[in-house]
Amino acid sequence: MHRVRGMIIVGLAAAAAAPAAHAAPAWIPPVTLADDTSSPDSQRAAMGRNGDAAVVWRDNGRVHVALKPRGGSFGAPVDLTPGGAGDNPEVAVDGAGGTVVVWESGTSPRRVQAALRPPGGAFGAPVTLSDPGADVVPTSAVVAMSAAGHAVVAWSETTDGGSTHVVRAAVRSPGGPFQSPVQPSGAIAPPTPLPHAAIDATGVSTVVWYDGTRVDEGTIQPDGTFSTGTVAASGGPDPRVGMSDGGETVVVWKGASNRLVPAIRATTTAPFVTDAPISDTGAALPALATAPDGTTTVAWTTLGPAPGPSASTRRRARPAARSAAPTRSRPTARPRADRRSPWAGRGRRSSAGR
Repeated sequence: MHRVRGMIIVGLAAAAAAPAAHAAPAWIPPVTLADDTSSPDSQRAAMGRNGDAAVVWRDNGRVHVALKPRGGSFGAPVDLTPGGAGDNPEVAVDGAGGTVVVWESGTSPRRVQAALRPPGGAFGAPVTLSDPGADVVPTSAVVAMSAAGHAVVAWSETTDGGSTHVVRAAVRSPGGPFQSPVQPSGAIAPPTPLPHAAIDATGVSTVVWYDGTRVDEGTIQPDGTFSTGTVAASGGPDPRVGMSDGGETVVVWKGASNRLVPAIRATTTAPFVTDAPISDTGAALPALATAPDGTTTVAWTTLGPAPGPSASTRRRARPAARSAAPTRSRPTARPRADRRSPWAGRGRRSSAGR
């Protein structure tokens, strides 16, 4: 998706119509969702596992969304804030086309609001998720959905003018409203914690944030109960999190010399284990995506003399093959110095950045 002269233009990849059983995907010609008579920006896109897509953006201070069913075309944009204003929209789509859009609105106090759309239905009226007496940190609201329709929204807010902040989150079960928000963090002094969130197939979500020293996490159950823990005692800013359907959780953050450091836990009740850095120095703006089976790709921009985009993918762990017949014991082999990491393409530079 690109912004061109004030337009929102979307390009989509789909299987080309061809007699071959496995036709190569092809890009459908782009469509314009908002023309240059307006001032669209802050666009985001999401796609459900069934192929339904949603695009959100801000246009003249209002939040708009356009929906596309699998195999169909984008419908007319819907204004989700007809009576007010909104900034920094985010969107998530479940496995049946249900959609959650969140954004920030107002000033003094700034609020987090959300609009829900059930599969095949229409968006309901916006609901306010944040504390009415708190001021939400700009650009801090994030949203994630499971294929079944569970959702989590997380954000940072302050009640003392910015001297301290807390991380808060609200969850919902499929077909239901958002529950009252919970506060997985304690009071955090600046720098402002900007949380990130992910959710597994059962509706258990993980919210991560940086408190100025540590990377901490809150694991929230579908009923709103939660536990908290530390991902890394010596952490860094910009943590990002992804979860597999089974609850395997991957977190990355900027460590020493701005190298991206990953940590993984096998289940939502297991401890995090930190791996070696996956980037060179000068990494910035990390982005993370985790597949249902746990395969994870991290992308980032490298700052410095040779800036450009890079990426690394963590292969899904597979159980070791077992022999059908017993074998004789053998001496234990020495560890190989070149044993491969589960992360492939560490620091691999995209040709676009050369």
